[in-house]
Order: sequence, then C-alpha cells, then structure tokens
Amino acid sequence: MKQSGNVLFLILIAILLFAALSYAITQSTRSNGDGANKEKIELITSRLFQWFALADSTVQRMRLVSNVPIDGFDFNVIGSGWYDKCSDSSCVFYDHRGGDMPKFDFRDEAFWLNGSGACTGYPSSYNEAEAHVVRIKNVGHDDLGDVVLYRDCVSLEVCRAFNRKVGLGNVIPLDSGNERSQYNFVGGPEFPEPSGTGIIGDTATELAGKKSFCFFDGSHGGQRTVLIHTIIER
Repeated sequence: MKQSGNVLFLILIAILLFAALSYAITQSTRSNGDGANKEKIELITSRLFQWFALADSTVQRMRLVSNVPIDGFDFNVIGSGWYDKCSDSSCVFYDHRGGDMPKFDFRDEAFWLNGSGACTGYPSSYNEAEAHVVRIKNVGHDDLGDVVLYRDCVSLEVCRAFNRKVGLGNVIPLDSGNERSQYNFVGGPEFPEPSGTGIIGDTATELAGKKSFCFFDGSHGGQRTVLIHTIIER
C-alpha cells in the first residue's frame, strides 16, 4: 500500500508539472504573438512616415524643377479610374515621366479597421492613398483648402502608433469638420475647394496646426478613422 501511495504521489506531481509547463508555454506564445503584432504595427507606421517624407520631397522637386503650379498637379493613381493626364506628364505625381512616386502598399491586414463605421472588409480602393483638399486649422490659410494624402479605415493600432509619433499621444481625436473635395485634376484650371465650410481642428483643438495625424471622422457615427498627411499648404 505504501509503494502504491508513492506511485500515486509521483503521478500527481507529474500532472502538476505538466500543467505548469503547459501554462508557461501558452503565456509565452501569447506574449510572442502580441510582440510580433506590435512590431508589425511599428513597421507599418515607420514605412508610412518614410513614404510621406518621399511624397513631400517629390512635390517640392516637381514644383521647382518642372514648374508645376499648385493647382496643376495630378495626384490620381494610374488605373484608379480617376486618372487623366494633364497636357504634360511632368505634372503627374505617380507617372515615371512626372513625380515617379511609388504607391504605398496598404494590403497588410494589420493596417485596416474592420467592422465599424462603414469599414467592413477592405475598401474598394484599398491599395491607394487618395488626394483630397481639406481645411486644417492653422495649416496654411484657414479660408483655403490644403492638399492632403488621405486614407480612411485605418486600424486603431496604426492610428495610435502614428499619433504617438506626431506628438498627439496614445489617442485618436474625434473631429466633425471634415468636408473635403477629391483632387481629381482633369486638365481644368479650377482648384477643387472643400465642399463645405468645416475645418479640421475646430472641434478637436489638438489637431490645429498638425500637418499629419489620424482621427475619427465625425461622419459615420464618429467610427471611421482617417489618416491625413498634408503635402501642399495654401
């Protein structure tokens, strides 16, 4: 009976050790998974900053070297359905004869907000940043629209990581002043001013003076995220 008791005791210890080992492995796996996802978010954010910096230098080069006026850029992606060359391809942002700007690859699932604010699934134009004209308080003249690269339905993690880098902290502000017009240059001289009088930074004052940020658009119940980078101030 004593020997049998010792065997049962050893079996019980083995079971407890196995359970402890399984728990440790599970926690380690979860930790590694979170770390890997965090690294991916940081990588995406760093790539966004590099791409925006390249966009800035590309616009400056086109204005200085090719003498492209502010209202003469074509920021539409070739094949997007909006693309229409101006009289000289030197004004086309993404054309190799113009800015020769590479597209940003937005296809990583970690980039997208899915399931709220009309952001279910991938947007139809998921692989491009659109050019819009919006008003941002204290960026350029408040009565004039600024040209921005615009991407909606951004994941909360990417939004927060981006805002941390621009000094907004770990928050995503909500602002309702987001009237905009798509910069759809078709060879005409008209500059597409924003469709309304709203100005970003009136409601969320922390956005005033910021050229780059991520925020909750006031439309769609305030659930749609929008990433903005200003490339031309007016």
